[in-house]
Amino acid sequence: MKVEKKGLLFLSYGSPSSKEDLVPYMTSIRHGRVPTEGEIANLTRRYDVIDQWSNLELQKMAENQYKTLMTLLPTMPSAIGYLHMKPSIAEAVDSLVHQGVEHIIAIVTAPFFTSLGTGAYEKQVQATIGKHGAVTFDFIRSWWDQPAFTEYWEKAVADCVSATKDIFVIFSAHSIPLI
Repeated sequence: MKVEKKGLLFLSYGSPSSKEDLVPYMTSIRHGRVPTEGEIANLTRRYDVIDQWSNLELQKMAENQYKTLMTLLPTMPSAIGYLHMKPSIAEAVDSLVHQGVEHIIAIVTAPFFTSLGTGAYEKQVQATIGKHGAVTFDFIRSWWDQPAFTEYWEKAVADCVSATKDIFVIFSAHSIPLI
């Protein structure tokens, strides 16, 4: 019996790491429409406010999540692909196929699925895999409601509360499930 070689495709939105990345980034988001000078200036100001250009943690958030995941799966072929930056989703899929992967398991950094949001990642994966013949894939549409994820956050919040009574922890409504 032949066992297919599996690989992990980690997907993220992408974020510009320099001001030079803004035009290609916004052009991708706008489906090929180049932004105006005013739109670039507005986005530049917004990124200046959050310290995008010098905050390496912010710039490397997806890469750090990917590296953490890879510590759990160190022998599995893997690649990271971005919806709006390089390496693209297509480049990441091609990389896995060139590593001999026959079945791709794709997971998006966003914990929930929407057809317009994370569905765009799935469509790009499907389109690229379609060019590779017999390669198949599974797409993890949501992971926020998995018991292990919920248990992790319950413990992390409890540990934080018990260790530091004077620090407030703020979560985005989109990044943590109701527990």
